[in-house]
Amino acid sequence: MLSYVRTIILPAILVVVLIIASSACTPGAFTPPAASNPDAAPIEVTPKGLWDAYRADPVAAAAQYEGKTLHFARVQVDQMAFLGEPIEPELYVQEGIDPNIYIVKFFTDKISDIINVRETYPPNIVEITGKVEGLKWGVLKVNIEWLRCIDPPGGDPSPPDEY
Repeated sequence: MLSYVRTIILPAILVVVLIIASSACTPGAFTPPAASNPDAAPIEVTPKGLWDAYRADPVAAAAQYEGKTLHFARVQVDQMAFLGEPIEPELYVQEGIDPNIYIVKFFTDKISDIINVRETYPPNIVEITGKVEGLKWGVLKVNIEWLRCIDPPGGDPSPPDEY
């Protein structure tokens, strides 16, 4: 009889105790996390297309683009900030050099955003997301949120020539 208790009843009691103990640790009801909507996808635009929109109707272009994240898939770096000593007060890369055709300057506060970009590589191509500030003094200004060197891939990790 004692062997019967050990083989059947003790394991059954152990299972019951484990079930009761584990149910005490779980919450009474599962509450799923609140749903959230991801940010809107960036608007695809080219520097020249954005310039043309601002030149045609600055008020309509501002209503359409300002405050929104824009994606520039291929920006040709025609000019950029001097990265040597002393460093320029404005850090930027720029597509276009003639204000009669177009000039779009992409600004940043961090040198790390543009340190691998070179204007001497013919042509240096970058991908940028950012927010437009508007057309000021004949230059369309865009604040860089993210930049990636496409050509050459990863940019140039060696120090710029001006160092």
